[in-house]
Amino acid sequence: MTDRAPTADPIHDATVGYYEDFATQYAEHVPDWHGAVGRQASTLHRIITGVLGCDRASILDCTCGVGTQAIGLAALGHSVVGSDVSPAAISEAQRNAIRHRVNATFDVCDMRELGERDGTFDAVLSIDNSLPHLLTDSDLVDAARGMRERLRVGGVAVLSMRDYDRLLFGNSRPTATRPKTWDSTDGLRIAFQTWDWISDDCYQIEQFLLRQRDHTWQTTSFHGATYRAWRRDDVSRAFRTAGFDAIDWQFPSDNGFHQPIALAVRSRHT
Repeated sequence: MTDRAPTADPIHDATVGYYEDFATQYAEHVPDWHGAVGRQASTLHRIITGVLGCDRASILDCTCGVGTQAIGLAALGHSVVGSDVSPAAISEAQRNAIRHRVNATFDVCDMRELGERDGTFDAVLSIDNSLPHLLTDSDLVDAARGMRERLRVGGVAVLSMRDYDRLLFGNSRPTATRPKTWDSTDGLRIAFQTWDWISDDCYQIEQFLLRQRDHTWQTTSFHGATYRAWRRDDVSRAFRTAGFDAIDWQFPSDNGFHQPIALAVRSRHT
């Protein structure tokens, strides 16, 4: 696998730069990140093994970030490779794997270039709203094709993202997320995002974290990541174009996961 070539895409490069800055502090912006590692892995384990009909699987987490899902699944006995476009996120994932005492392999790879890497897997994951970093139809189809190429016949792509069908219902455009508030060992924390819509279906975020220390508040923020608010029909269409016969959606009421999950099985047909 070769290193990612320059994209000549300022919006994409700004998103990569966002994660280069944000990766080392990501866990601080999530209430009980260590607990989330276990909870998410438990749900994904049930989904993956239910589709595949086996207890353990080879898994490629192609947008692994700091390792939230990859580490939890490795702890459950799966053979896991994690990749991400952000070198800083991969470095943090490697450190997190050591802290959690799990064996997982991590490397840098743009999800649009999965077709260029080696190996096949039982499952390919892109979890927690990573697909919406792909801003064009062609980028989404390229990523879906690459996922299919990395799957063995009968393998499954497992995806999750925000429920944009619900968020944009009635042509609304949310301008911020609901603040999450929790107690940490250092005091109260509040995390939220603001959303700046740069087109009808693309927005740029600023991530805020407020820390309470000694009766004062400290604020940090990270700016620059851009998302496209893909509807489910758009994603399903792209994966069918990429060669998947069907894509099935599950919702939090179905499995308890915090976002809608899509399952696309690589058909036994060519």
